[in-house]
Amino acid sequence: MRLDPKYFNRFLGICAAITVAAIVLSTFYYASKQQERFINHVADSKPSEWKMYRYTEQDTVSMDQFSGRPVVVHFWATWSDMSMELNQLLNRLKNEYPELVVVAAATRDGDNLVKEYIENHSHNFLYVNGTPLYQELMVPGVPSQLYLDREGRVVDQLVGSDREELEMKINELVTRD
Repeated sequence: MRLDPKYFNRFLGICAAITVAAIVLSTFYYASKQQERFINHVADSKPSEWKMYRYTEQDTVSMDQFSGRPVVVHFWATWSDMSMELNQLLNRLKNEYPELVVVAAATRDGDNLVKEYIENHSHNFLYVNGTPLYQELMVPGVPSQLYLDREGRVVDQLVGSDREELEMKINELVTRD
């Protein structure tokens, strides 16, 4: 069976439209599954077992050492403009709420770039290498945050750079009993 040449362009257009639709649908499906896997991995993990190496000192950080204080684990990267914007917001919120602990977990980044960033910014964060935890929890992207209550339980998460939602979640976290 031969395709009449006058219908060839229409045929190619239909094939292209079907291909684009398949790509878009599979992308949305993958993204939703990735978010679901992340939430499941966080639910199955124990924050008390998370250990992250500090950039500024030769020791590790454990979530147990922040018992009684609200904690935000902020997955970020020097190459992410959205991360840089949220670092500024988190610094402001940290200044508003001194009891808030911000664990800035650098992910998929070079140690030298992170150390240079730390030297050039006066944020009152605990800077750690977050790549192993990022991979273990299957975090969908940067920036992302995990919110731990005063008992060390993960009570919420946020993926992306929604500044208003981040601020709302931190306000809820800090005012929580």
